[in-house]
Amino acid sequence: MSMAPPPNTRNSRVATEIEGEIQGREMATLTRIGLAGLAVMGQNLALNIAEKGFPISVYNRTTSKVDETVERAKQEGNLPVYGFHDPASFVKSIQKPRVVIILVKAGAPVDQTIETLSAHMEKGDCIIDGVTSGMRIPRGEKKQWPSSAFCTSAWGSRGARRAQGTARR
Repeated sequence: MSMAPPPNTRNSRVATEIEGEIQGREMATLTRIGLAGLAVMGQNLALNIAEKGFPISVYNRTTSKVDETVERAKQEGNLPVYGFHDPASFVKSIQKPRVVIILVKAGAPVDQTIETLSAHMEKGDCIIDGVTSGMRIPRGEKKQWPSSAFCTSAWGSRGARRAQGTARR
């Protein structure tokens, strides 16, 4: 199912939300997956997914990592990586039901990232927590997380970038 691009898109590699408008590289459709956390593992996994033909939205709290990832995608063959500097625009760029992989440092950063993204997600959306160690599933009577799947990412940064899976578009 194809969906219309976000309103007011302009040609550039990084999308940011400024006063409610999304600016960025024109997207033909919403992406099918998002990835938050663009350190070594996250950046390599995003590039691998894009290289396999799946457009991907990326977000990082440190915006320079978003810019770096988008630039690297451009250098590696103009891969379909769409960068976002704010969580609301990032989440809105993914088709429903949304699937977001998070690859952030274990512990409190996981909870903070889930909390930040969940504010913009809906029932039925999915967060895949790919922390590498010290994984803990956030729980609490007052917290209402979207549907979540938790897994570990034991493949390392090389595997994240070069792993050869069978999934194809």
